[in-house]
Amino acid sequence: MAEARAGAHEGPPTTLLAGILLSVLAAIGAAAVRARSKR
Repeated sequence: MAEARAGAHEGPPTTLLAGILLSVLAAIGAAAVRARSKR
């Protein structure tokens, strides 16, 4: 993670895409946990 953040200073779009993917995965994980808790 430290290397990815260091590369963010250079401004590559890959880091931004990675952040979006992480946020999407987190949202999916939260939805899955909520679905399991309801059952």
